[in-house]
Amino acid sequence: MSFGAAKDIARRVVPDEQHQILILDFRLVPTFDTTAAFAIETITTNANDQNVRVILSGLTTDAQSVLERLSIIGGGNEVVLAESRAQALHIAAQCLADC
Repeated sequence: MSFGAAKDIARRVVPDEQHQILILDFRLVPTFDTTAAFAIETITTNANDQNVRVILSGLTTDAQSVLERLSIIGGGNEVVLAESRAQALHIAAQCLADC
């Protein structure tokens, strides 16, 4: 994912108090450059600030490594990882049932 694509996504994805969960599916994204990773960090930070749970699904090993190296995963943001979109939807359904 390039910076331009991530910047556009960051501008369009604006969670608010009406949302409880945000699922971002990256199964077609092989890796991120650093600026794209920081755009994803902006999305996850904004979501967390609005008490919206974030689930990232379908990350490749390379993409996950970039996010971990920059502390976007495992840093201050609460992000749940799912292997697939189906698993992400299952996690979201469980969360909504428990809330």
